[in-house]
Amino acid sequence: MSSPPTGEPVDPSRFRVRFAITIGGEWLRLDPVRVGPVPAHLPTPDRFVVVERDEEPLLRIDLYAPPGESGAARKAIVWRGRIAVSWGRWLHLVDLGTRDVRTLDLSAPFEAFHPEEDALRVTTSGGGETRIT
Repeated sequence: MSSPPTGEPVDPSRFRVRFAITIGGEWLRLDPVRVGPVPAHLPTPDRFVVVERDEEPLLRIDLYAPPGESGAARKAIVWRGRIAVSWGRWLHLVDLGTRDVRTLDLSAPFEAFHPEEDALRVTTSGGGETRIT
C-alpha cells in the first residue's frame, strides 16, 4: 500500500491512530519507527502508536520517553501525509511515505492540535504555540 508524499492532503477518515500500552499479532510483524531517546538495548517502548488505513495495519511507532519524563500529555493525529504525535513536551512528526521523523521540543507540555489548511498549530499548557508548515 503506497503512502502520500509529504505535505499532501490525505483523507483522515481513512485512518485510525491510537496509543497502546501493549501490542500483538500483525503489529509485531511491522518494522517500527522508533522515536525519542531510544536505548541501545531496545527495551519495550513506553507506548506504541498504531496507525491503520482502511482498517489495515499501516505503521507502528515505538515511543521512548526521556529519563525522568512522562508522556502524560499525548495525542496523535493524521495531518498532510504525516502522523503528528505529542508525547509530554515533545512533538514527533512521522512521514507516512518516507518514515522520516522530525522531533520538536515544545518546551512545555502539549495541550492541543489545531489543524489548519496550510499549517498545524500546536499549543502548550504554558500558553506557547508552534506552527508547522
